[in-house]
Amino acid sequence: MLEIVVEDTNLYISDLGAGYVRERKAKPTDLCEIKALFGLLYLAGTLKSGRLNTKELWDRNGVGVERFWLVMSRDCFHFLLRCLRFDNLETREKKLIN
Repeated sequence: MLEIVVEDTNLYISDLGAGYVRERKAKPTDLCEIKALFGLLYLAGTLKSGRLNTKELWDRNGVGVERFWLVMSRDCFHFLLRCLRFDNLETREKKLIN
């Protein structure tokens, strides 16, 4: 099931990649990285850190959670959240609004 998320996310990243000057900013993801993303989201929930923003979670001066910045960068986290897709836009059934 997660393989489908990786595939659909990578399709979206490839469409988005043309807008990035640096190619490495829009690199495709893999299963390991998606699992890490979901793990960080789960960890944020279990730590009841819903009131903290991502800058505070990745802070290295006492407020942040060490596991967050050890797993991935904050920029990578934001990029993956932005690109995360659970279906293929090309095969999605179009709904007409009357």
